[in-house]
Amino acid sequence: MPQRQRRTRTEFWAVLIFVALLAYALIANWWKEHAALGWVILGIALALLAFLLYRFPGLRARLFNGLKTAIGRAMHEPTPGSTPQSTRVPPLTQSERDLFIYYIGNKCEKPDCPERNVHEIHHIKPREEGGKNTVWNLLLLCPTHHTLAQKNVPSRSTQRFWVQQHSNQRHRLLKSRKWPYR
Repeated sequence: MPQRQRRTRTEFWAVLIFVALLAYALIANWWKEHAALGWVILGIALALLAFLLYRFPGLRARLFNGLKTAIGRAMHEPTPGSTPQSTRVPPLTQSERDLFIYYIGNKCEKPDCPERNVHEIHHIKPREEGGKNTVWNLLLLCPTHHTLAQKNVPSRSTQRFWVQQHSNQRHRLLKSRKWPYR
């Protein structure tokens, strides 16, 4: 699916120019009189910032991800007709559910679970969080294990491990070219 072109908000540029001019006006006069002190303060602030970002990688990641998100939201407005990621993934139709159940084997994919005739399909990464309808994001579970999986018990990484244990069935489904999601 091609990426949609995002348009830059005109308000963003107006606010950016206003803030830059205001900052320049406030700093310019003070800097003329206290240039040496200004450079010392600026150097200390940059050294402290560099030390904090070096010493705390979690802070660094959170800061840069937050800045990237904030700047992206401030600069771009959604294109008309675009929808949030969570609503783009359609629910599985009954025929898709039946096809998945047929190829996976109609039994709970949790190891050591004896349940048969299972009809509950679980998204490891939920659709609300942008999870897709790919065979690698779906698990066939009994009602008990489906309820637990929705509470993230066991963890998503363990659920992905279960998917890998049944990768042959998923490859067969993909090779059949009947599964509409890639």
